[in-house]
Amino acid sequence: MKKLLPLTLISVFISVLLTACFPFYRDEQEKPRFSAIYKSPFRFTGSLPKDPNKYNYGDSVTILDKGNLEYRDNEFLGWMHNGTLYQPGYIIKPDEYQVELDDNMYTQSIRFTAHWSLKSDFEFDIDGEEAKLIKYNGDTYTDVLIPSAYEGIPVTVIGDEVFRNMGLYRVELPDNLKIIGSFAFSGNLITSLAIPAFAEVIGDGAFEKNSITVIAIPASIKLIGEGAFEGNKIKRIIIGVDVDIASDTSFGTLGESFKKLYEDSGKQAGDYNYTADFWVKI
Repeated sequence: MKKLLPLTLISVFISVLLTACFPFYRDEQEKPRFSAIYKSPFRFTGSLPKDPNKYNYGDSVTILDKGNLEYRDNEFLGWMHNGTLYQPGYIIKPDEYQVELDDNMYTQSIRFTAHWSLKSDFEFDIDGEEAKLIKYNGDTYTDVLIPSAYEGIPVTVIGDEVFRNMGLYRVELPDNLKIIGSFAFSGNLITSLAIPAFAEVIGDGAFEKNSITVIAIPASIKLIGEGAFEGNKIKRIIIGVDVDIASDTSFGTLGESFKKLYEDSGKQAGDYNYTADFWVKI
């Protein structure tokens, strides 16, 4: 009597056969899966919605309701993703540009951030299709996440002195930001900072008198103003190519020697570190 092969062996055999004969089958198997993640920028009450599904590219993702999520007395406006405001129930088909690699570098997700009215915390001026943050009325001596959009309009400018001398410990800048105004964050307690990938100008004294030691300047930055980081002891600068550094004070205490090395090297992009009393490019 013939013995039948176990089902698991048959499955493996079929999978190997399909992979060898039909390359597109292998490609489909290797396509990374992603999750839909929901978050809120502020200290909320209630619970963030959780989507248990795993998606493949081309799958439809139905955006969840906020459930019992609340932030003070602010109105929930929807879920923000890449500068677009989505309402619960909206169906989106993410492409590879909308899915991000997570911090662990092994998993991917599409992320939706709760967007609130925030009229009590932020005030904006609207100029056509762009919003400028002109005033902050929220808590001092805290962390601040600046919304990426106001009423669906991307926030591209932070005005002069908006957060000056407020004792902020951490700030998360909006994804659409282009211009950081003069002295916008001067005189705070900020220790780490991420400049958005498409920002263009960091104004005079924008982050002076903080506690920043490492700064990453994206290639999109065209100008770093006078004294932009003066009063910080910055010892590591990751910078893009051909950035205009306005003065020796732009990068604080050690800024003069950094500016000289950066410009003498032809404004090359790179990772510059201050060790043993001088700057080196890694």
